[in-house]
Amino acid sequence: MFGNLKSEAELLLPSTHEVSFGLQERILAMMNRDEFSIRVRNDPLITSYGEKLFQKHGHLEHLHQHISCKMRELATSLWPSPSEESILLEQCGHVFLEFQL
Repeated sequence: MFGNLKSEAELLLPSTHEVSFGLQERILAMMNRDEFSIRVRNDPLITSYGEKLFQKHGHLEHLHQHISCKMRELATSLWPSPSEESILLEQCGHVFLEFQL
């Protein structure tokens, strides 16, 4: 009961850009709540990509999950998770030190 209320309340949070009602209600509202869904909702590039996919496939309900997955894939490719980010920073540090020598 409260999980659904939480999901609906998260939709009331302000966004930095406009998203169509269909994408908001049918795709973004159904995403799992995690760091990547927040990034998806707040990134204009990802939501623009989602809008294009929704315009093309939104009338086909069985493809709504596909649209959601594609948007999440873009978010994961643009931003690594915190654990991946620390590994990348560590690797970059080693490369930088080797370059200085």
